[in-house]
Amino acid sequence: MNDFLTLRLLDQLQGLFGRLGVDYPLMRLILRTKLTMDHRRVPVILSGTAKKGSDEPGDTGESNHFLKGLGMYAFMGIVMAPFLFIGGSWMFQMSIVFSLFMFLLSSSFISDFSSVLLDTRDKTILYTRPVNRRTLQMARTVHVLVYMTQMTLAIAAAPLLVSVFRHGPLFTLLFLVELALMDLVLTALLYLLILKRFDGERLKDLINMVQIALSVSIMIGYQLVSRAFQLIGPETTFTPSWWNLLLPPLWFGAPFGWLLQGDRHPYLAVLSAMALLIPVLALLIYVRAMPSFERHLVKLTSHDAPARRGRKSGGRLSALLCRSPEERAFFRFAYRMMGSEREFKLKVYPSLGFSLVFPFVFPLQTAMLKGWSDMAAGSAYYAIYLCAMLVPTLILMLGYSGSYKGVWIYGAAPLRDTGAIYRGTLKAALTRLLLPIFLLDSLLFMALYGLRIAPDLAAVLLGLCLFSVLSFRILGFSLPFSRPFNEAQSEGWRALPLLLLLAVFPGLHLLSKLIGGGLYLYIAILFVGNYLAWSTLGRKTPAEVQSTLTR
Repeated sequence: MNDFLTLRLLDQLQGLFGRLGVDYPLMRLILRTKLTMDHRRVPVILSGTAKKGSDEPGDTGESNHFLKGLGMYAFMGIVMAPFLFIGGSWMFQMSIVFSLFMFLLSSSFISDFSSVLLDTRDKTILYTRPVNRRTLQMARTVHVLVYMTQMTLAIAAAPLLVSVFRHGPLFTLLFLVELALMDLVLTALLYLLILKRFDGERLKDLINMVQIALSVSIMIGYQLVSRAFQLIGPETTFTPSWWNLLLPPLWFGAPFGWLLQGDRHPYLAVLSAMALLIPVLALLIYVRAMPSFERHLVKLTSHDAPARRGRKSGGRLSALLCRSPEERAFFRFAYRMMGSEREFKLKVYPSLGFSLVFPFVFPLQTAMLKGWSDMAAGSAYYAIYLCAMLVPTLILMLGYSGSYKGVWIYGAAPLRDTGAIYRGTLKAALTRLLLPIFLLDSLLFMALYGLRIAPDLAAVLLGLCLFSVLSFRILGFSLPFSRPFNEAQSEGWRALPLLLLLAVFPGLHLLSKLIGGGLYLYIAILFVGNYLAWSTLGRKTPAEVQSTLTR
């Protein structure tokens, strides 16, 4: 039976747990079971390489996928090490490191850690047994701490090792303390507040929204952290502003300058105090609210959902965008499936945040370097093509569903035009996810660059529609929502080459403007190309559809 190093270390503290009213042998048994399940579960970062079923000869089911995943996270953490050599300001170095670290760690927590912190599977078994509630709460808390510590140390392994040789052991010790404080900010308090306010389906929807907001805020925060410093030759100087107090990476970077480099700027003292006080406050609130946390956690098992408004919106859009009754039917079907498939949203929605923010990175960098007037007169608006970064992932995920066993409906439907399946589904996907992002980005770009870019935006929209159809053809003709999600884990790499195809469209767009009237000729060509591509999309005979169903 498994006897983890963590459990052997906890054995030395069983007297302390006993004084806290915890049944230690029972807590140890619960923890051993949870840790065993963790080590068997395939992390998201390893999902594409794990063998399905784990039924190979000699595989006892004990393959430690979790440790393999930690190795991958350690490899990702190498990207932070070079920043420890930039400039002479330790605060600058560590603020950038913590910006990257918070992005990597929060992404990992969202993809993997939610299954630990928000796990309700053990309640059915343990809550019906004579188990002390304090023992259950302590087992959950220790499990969360073990998981957090392992992931944090894995990602921080490379920068910690570099910091020992670059800046000495005292620097590394402070780094470890700051990592522990940062973990408190990133986890318990956020989830506790969410659980207390929302129920069942609304809570699950909110977690998806938090993922999008987190990806947006991390991207914006990284830009703001770099703007808080000024490069003067090879050195960096801190430029204090009130909004610096809102940036957690600066909280955790400030003690390195204030305590270790002797910079006694009052702003650094305030930021350093926030790095200590806010995590401690978060911990105290979490400990006091732990019983409340357990009660609210039960709401995750609720499937009650408020009546959703806007059910008819798919119908109105289908009548506007689709020509045949079959195409309109599959448009409405796909539109609603994308709104109800929890795992689909979990895999696709985080990309929405990046698609919304990335187009503005280059214009804002231009504005910071050259001024807003030069930016408005320039052509950085071509970056709006980056809003299509989500298209390959979106198209890939259209083939998967948690209700994939209902695929028989395609064979049973009396279809005259099987291409309606694919055209309706793809139009619904673009209308529900890509078009709102493009329209919002377009409004903001026109506010920055003026109405002069309206023809360019028309060309971008037609280009993105054509890019979507081409991506759909390149990725294959899998029937929509016809395969289980676990098969999608090994196919994410197929979306990467399509980003090279996306780069072709701004290149052609730029070339078209080198000749008089070339932009309007380019728009006309895109219009014809879209008509031909959409009208021939997915044409298959009923026999070919049946063949797909039987594979």
